[in-house]
Amino acid sequence: MALKFNKLRSQEGSILLSMLLWVAVIILIFFVAIPLLLAAVGASHVLSKEVDKNYSGFATIPDTGWIGGVCAGFAYYTKTPTWAWRTGTVVVTVFSDGLAIVPYVAIWFLAPHMDGVPDDYGAVCK
Repeated sequence: MALKFNKLRSQEGSILLSMLLWVAVIILIFFVAIPLLLAAVGASHVLSKEVDKNYSGFATIPDTGWIGGVCAGFAYYTKTPTWAWRTGTVVVTVFSDGLAIVPYVAIWFLAPHMDGVPDDYGAVCK
């Protein structure tokens, strides 16, 4: 009986530790990683600000994006295919048990939104 209780207690402790670890990861992502990422791309000073389509920094492109234009914005900023960003986002979201949704939504709301589609978007993000 005591052995069974100790095993149950260790499982509860393990679950609690796992939950605390996930909370710590979420806090680090939200309060450290996202602000650093936005500062690196020059968008730390804005909150859902619309910018001209000739803007040179990172901005979401809602007119070409599927969900908020975050992947389209990263694709245009890094001059890589949009499908690569979308596929990577789905894979990371699946393997992180949905945790990748938190920074995605934060970037969607915190990064500036591009007004219109850049003229060279089709050539840059095939």
